[in-house]
Amino acid sequence: MNSLFPQQDQPTIIVLAPYCFSHIHPWYSPGRSMKLQQVEDLLSNVGFAILRLSTIQSSFTSYSPKISILCHSLNPLIRLGEIAISTFRLIPKLISFSRHQSLTLWVYNCRISEAIAALIICLFLPSIPLFLQIEDLPFARPFNSGIRGLLDLICLQVLSVRATHIFAVSQRVGISLQRFTPFVANSYTLLPPTLSDSFLELISSRPQPFISTQINILYAGAYSPEKGVSTLLNAFSRLPLNRFKLTLVGPVPESIATLKYSFPNLIIAGHVSAKSLYAHYCSSDVVVSPHHFGPRSSLIFPFKLLEYIASGSFLLTTPMPGLEEFGLPSECLFKTSDELYEKLLNVNTLWHKNSSALHQVSLRVRQRYSRRYINQEISSIMMSHM
Repeated sequence: MNSLFPQQDQPTIIVLAPYCFSHIHPWYSPGRSMKLQQVEDLLSNVGFAILRLSTIQSSFTSYSPKISILCHSLNPLIRLGEIAISTFRLIPKLISFSRHQSLTLWVYNCRISEAIAALIICLFLPSIPLFLQIEDLPFARPFNSGIRGLLDLICLQVLSVRATHIFAVSQRVGISLQRFTPFVANSYTLLPPTLSDSFLELISSRPQPFISTQINILYAGAYSPEKGVSTLLNAFSRLPLNRFKLTLVGPVPESIATLKYSFPNLIIAGHVSAKSLYAHYCSSDVVVSPHHFGPRSSLIFPFKLLEYIASGSFLLTTPMPGLEEFGLPSECLFKTSDELYEKLLNVNTLWHKNSSALHQVSLRVRQRYSRRYINQEISSIMMSHM
C-alpha cells in the first residue's frame, strides 16, 4: 500500500469512491467512471496528487490507475466490515504521511460504504479538509431505497456537518440536498459533468445530420430497466428496415444483443473507447434518451443527456426534471413507445423545423459544460484549502 502514496512533493487528495473498470462487473457504471475521471483531471490541474481508495472489489487492468481496494466481498455486511478494517490499517500510514505533506479528503456520493471509511479517516485526522461530491441522493434509485436509503441518508447528514465544502451535480440535486440536511448551514457549489475537450473538438466539425437517405439512430448508456431501452426497441422494431439503423453502445445484455439476428439494421457496438463513442455521435442523425423517470427523478442528474444535446443530432427524450433549463423544443419530447415511433417516422420533418433552435441549444451546452468553464469555477475553492 505504501507504493500507492504519491511520491511528488505536492498536496495530496484522497479520493474515496467505488472505482470499477470492469465492464461486466454488476456495479460498473460508465457515467460514474467518466465523472471520476473528470474530477481527477480537475484536481490534478489544481495541483493535487491523487491517492485512490476504492470501496468495491473489481478487476483492474494494467491500464488502470493505482488504487487501494478496501474490500473484497460482495456480501453487503462483510463488505462494510472489510472497509472498516482496511481503513483502520491504513490510518498509521496516513498519519505519518500527513506529517510531511498536506492531505485532503474527497468523498464521491457519500453512500454508507464511503461514509464508514471517511468517518474513520476524519476521526484520526480531525483537521483534514473534507469535500463531498453529490451525484445523486439517498432513495433516488431502487438499490438505495428502504433501509439502505435510510442508512445512506444518515451517513450523508453526518458527513455534511463535518464537510469543508459540498459540490452538487445540479441545482435540483442541491435543493434536495438542503432539504435532506436541514441542519447544515453551508451552501453548495455546482459541479456538473463536463464535456471532454476531444469530444467538443470532434463535434464542432461533424457532418450535418440527415444528409443520407438512411437515418442513423444512436443510444449510448446503461441497460438497466429504468433506462427504458425496451421502449426504444419497441418503437424501432416497427420502423422501415431500409430507412433506419439503430446503434446500441454500452454494456448491451445478451437478451438484447441476440435481436441483431432478427433486425439486420440493429448494430450492437457494445462497450467502446471514448474516441469511438465520439465517432458514433458524429455519424448519428438521432439520439434517443428513453429513461423512465419517476417521482424521485429530481435526485438524479442524467449525464448522457449533456452529450446528446451537445452532439448536434436531433434529440428525442422522455421528460425529466431540469430539462426545462436547456430550452429544447417540445417536438423533442416523448412519453410512450408509440409516440417515439411516430416521431422517428417523421423525424426528417421535425429536424428541418427545429434544426436552428437545436443548434443554438447545442452551442450553449458545449460552452456551459466545457471542462475549461467548470474548472475555472471550482479551482478557486480547492486552491484555498491546499
